[in-house]
Amino acid sequence: MNSKPWYPVPFEKGKEYAATTDILGHFDRITNGERLIYRDTGFSRYDGYIGFFFTDTNGNDRRWDMYEDLDPVAEAKKAFVKCNPTS
Repeated sequence: MNSKPWYPVPFEKGKEYAATTDILGHFDRITNGERLIYRDTGFSRYDGYIGFFFTDTNGNDRRWDMYEDLDPVAEAKKAFVKCNPTS
């Protein structure tokens, strides 16, 4: 299914992002400086989470989750920066 989510998505598919802080989530731990390639997003009404799914530099699946009442764009600005394709 390829529908647009009801919440804003702060990432572009296939682009690389670096964590600007350590992130201890409910399902994963991302460390400061770690580079991740954004793949997709999902939402769990049952859990009240918005999830953003990435692949790390070793090809492992990674995820960043937040409560649905948070603003994904504002939270992403606190935790990630888009990498320059040449860096």
